[in-house]
Amino acid sequence: MATYNTSSTLSALFKEIYDDSAQSVIPESVKLQKKIKFKQGDKELGDKFIVPTMLSHEHGVSYLGANSGVSTLQDVNAAVYKEAQVDASAMLLRAAISYSSAAKMSNSKKSFMKWSEMLVSNMVGSMAKRLEISLLYGQTGIGTISASSSSTSPSVLTLTTASWASGIWAGMEGCELDVWASNLTTQRNSNATLVVSAVDLSARTVTVTGNNTDIAALAATDVIFFRGANAGSSVFNEFAGVDKIVSNTGTLFNISASTYGLWKGNSYSAGSAALTFSKVLAGLALAVERGLAEDVCLVVSPKTFANINSDLSALRMYDSSYSSKIQEQGAEGIKYFHQGGMVEVVPSIYCKEGEGFAFPVAKAARIGSTDLTFKLPGKEDGEIFLQIPDKSGYELRCFTEQALFCYQPAKMVKFTSVVNS
Repeated sequence: MATYNTSSTLSALFKEIYDDSAQSVIPESVKLQKKIKFKQGDKELGDKFIVPTMLSHEHGVSYLGANSGVSTLQDVNAAVYKEAQVDASAMLLRAAISYSSAAKMSNSKKSFMKWSEMLVSNMVGSMAKRLEISLLYGQTGIGTISASSSSTSPSVLTLTTASWASGIWAGMEGCELDVWASNLTTQRNSNATLVVSAVDLSARTVTVTGNNTDIAALAATDVIFFRGANAGSSVFNEFAGVDKIVSNTGTLFNISASTYGLWKGNSYSAGSAALTFSKVLAGLALAVERGLAEDVCLVVSPKTFANINSDLSALRMYDSSYSSKIQEQGAEGIKYFHQGGMVEVVPSIYCKEGEGFAFPVAKAARIGSTDLTFKLPGKEDGEIFLQIPDKSGYELRCFTEQALFCYQPAKMVKFTSVVNS
């Protein structure tokens, strides 16, 4: 008896194999999503999530001395607690399949797996990549232009070495971009979206097509965003990433870093040279002085990771006191003790070559209504496949709504001016 494919048939097969979720096919390259746990929350203030936050210590301490007898106690000098307001951002990816492909998929579970595996894996990989980039560089941009080859379309954009991350640009042909002046408020391509037509990972170049007036306006120090991520006038359609949080000096999550020192991160320069073991320790010391006393994750580019790994290997050769209890090395990560705990150096293909970020994973969370999923809000029946109006096919959507939040930015460190050898 023939099986007729419907959206319900396809949705049922999808749920049987993938369990409504995208988690089973998350790629290994997305390190932060695996380390920072997702925390589902309820919106308590309009469309915002509320997180209680401590910004200072208690100061009502009385020094009574020896044999003080009855003494007047210091007045209560309470710590400052505020409610951080976190705006979760939604991302949605659409993909379509024709009726003929759907018919082949619906014949059996085996057929569905055969025809859906590549589509579902690619959708999850694409969304997980965008989410991972947002976790690092949400609201700060994915690259900085050092030169534009032409004043007309197409133009080859060369990115600065410091702002280049091969993982961001690999496979990005066809991707749509916006370019903003370094102040992030003046959009260069005000007439049309720029489209990536070619990428050269070795040369650090991205070729774009677009409106000639927009192309002519591109200049050095301009910052590249994914289309729609920056809405202008200090308004963003993506959440703040690690870079934005650790670099913030103004108001973020409704709390001012200029008023409360614990809401401001730390910065350490590698001095336009390689990032070494000793520089990592010196940078982390800044956070230790402000209360860091736990394990941290240091995210760096693969080239920076190689330099640190080589530096530690050289130290081992001349240090007979080496112990595996103190240091662990490998191709996937390096662990060693710092002044406040253990630091794990993690290479990420999405981290720009000129910087690195250290933060305590236990003090960070991904807060929102849902992690990556194919089950759409409002679809209580669990329908996964949707009819496309006026098209001979079905639509599949991958969705998330979340934001990155760090409870104590003072325990974060951004390493800058890294030049890899």
